[in-house]
Amino acid sequence: MGIMIAVFAALLIMSVMRLNHYMLYYQQEEYDHGRFLRLIFSRGARLIDKKLSGLLLVALGLTYWQPTWQPYVLPLVIALMLGAALLDFRALKQAKKKLVYTNRVKRILAIAFLLSFIALSAYCGAMHLTPKWGLVIWVQLLPFILILSNLLLTHYEAYNQKHFYDDAVAKLQKLRPVIIAMTGSYGKTSVKHILAHMLSQVKPTLATPGSVNTVMGITRIIREKLKKRHHFFIAEMGAYGIGSIARLCRLCPPDHGILTAVGNAHYERFKSVEAVAQAKFELFQATAEKQGYFVVNMDQVDPAFIKEHAGHYGDKLVKIATREEFRKQVDFFVDYKEQTPEGLFIRLIHDDGQRAEIKAPLYGLHHVNNIVVCYALAIRLGVPSSTLIASLKTVPQIKHRLEVKRYDNQPDIIDDAYNSNPEGFEAALDVLKILAEDKGGRAYLLTPGMVELGELHDEKHSELSKKAAAVCDDILIVGAERIKSFVEGLDEQDANYKIFESFASAKKYLNKHAKADDVILYENDLPDLYESSVSL
Repeated sequence: MGIMIAVFAALLIMSVMRLNHYMLYYQQEEYDHGRFLRLIFSRGARLIDKKLSGLLLVALGLTYWQPTWQPYVLPLVIALMLGAALLDFRALKQAKKKLVYTNRVKRILAIAFLLSFIALSAYCGAMHLTPKWGLVIWVQLLPFILILSNLLLTHYEAYNQKHFYDDAVAKLQKLRPVIIAMTGSYGKTSVKHILAHMLSQVKPTLATPGSVNTVMGITRIIREKLKKRHHFFIAEMGAYGIGSIARLCRLCPPDHGILTAVGNAHYERFKSVEAVAQAKFELFQATAEKQGYFVVNMDQVDPAFIKEHAGHYGDKLVKIATREEFRKQVDFFVDYKEQTPEGLFIRLIHDDGQRAEIKAPLYGLHHVNNIVVCYALAIRLGVPSSTLIASLKTVPQIKHRLEVKRYDNQPDIIDDAYNSNPEGFEAALDVLKILAEDKGGRAYLLTPGMVELGELHDEKHSELSKKAAAVCDDILIVGAERIKSFVEGLDEQDANYKIFESFASAKKYLNKHAKADDVILYENDLPDLYESSVSL
């Protein structure tokens, strides 16, 4: 009896830790069953337990080969379970993106623990009648226990979310701030950051923080942060499919909108650029209902899409561009732009010849468009140009988005770790080249490549490998098997590169070899679920 209690306890401890470990990835996949299942079975089935299951099979198989060893099998099983629990605990502690124990996570885990307790109690109570191979089956069932627990909570979560949603809608209707929303394949978080800084110089302004851009994320900010004093409320809107933006606009009806880009980011979800455009222009439809201004970046939005979805809108459709071919078609045109070691310089022409010279301590020429869409909307809202130019001189860098960090007696760091798309990657390499030439040191690139490019994955990585080879003295690649076209492109260019299993091991190399006059670009830092070192 005592040994069975010990087996039960060890199984329960292992199950608790393994469920927490799986929850780390489930949360990163936003509790989406399909994406979580694809993650489990994809990329070499790294989230299917092989180590513990294999050891259990060996241990249990020994009893058939040598029956006299049976008294030692259960103590060995206990040791294996506790060892696995310890490894799961260590993985949780070392995770780059930690598991956040939100109320929803706590509810899912509580149900999963209860189901595990009941199942293990029944199994251990009948183990003398049941084949011990069931232990291996149980280990493989744990991720599905997590999914089942989430499914059992579906109606409760829907009820809970509706209560919060209705509360946020009522609060917006009561306070009536001027709502400005932005969407786009990329650039929307940076635009939100820049616009919030500019408008806050004029009126109290609240913007959704970080990359919060979902219905429940925006709902939480409205309920917890929006106050009567806020004149402007700025909301980033993310699209996960056709209808996503429309749902967000029903929650948060925009008075004005900005479309930053229609491109290849999240191509896997939409399958075509036409579908991306349809999803993004849902923001225009909502803005048009309130007859607000809609600013669109023609450099990154095909004019055909603008004509199809918003061509009839008139003067309140505000177009910006930097490309000469659009000079006569836009309201705000960038006549000159330059990336300097100190930041961006922009010369802008707008509204029948008015001119503005803008300096901003930001890096990456792609931020020129981000700055100009914000400037254009603010001008249309009546903010003086002089106020906007002054505010841009003090705009903070956007964390982890081409954020340049300078240190005494250490290498300069270009932190573009949050996200990566082809245009942003190319802009980051341009900044790396400028800063490395300015300092006179080596240019290092550390990257695991890009994600969510779908069919364009190989093409875009191959293209960028050529520029990386031309700019960088040394390239550190994390998870090379995922970006083979990038590696092949470097081989063709005879570039100097090294391969690492994890971001952490590559950084250790840099800590040892990079010198004070060098510049290091961190281009994308993928969540744990994309790193090849993840294995169960």
